Amino acid sequence: MTFSPVNPKKGNVHKSTDVNIKFEVAKTSVQSIVWKLGNFDAIL
Repeated sequence: MTFSPVNPKKGNVHKSTDVNIKFEVAKTSVQSIVWKLGNFDAIL
């Protein structure tokens, strides 16, 4: 699993950074490899 900033010029991934998450998965897997997140809750 690799975490990288959406904007590569940002360098490090901080809590407030938009991130890309990349991971390897078996090509024979029938499960979806797409992750979708809901709305951000600023209260948390």
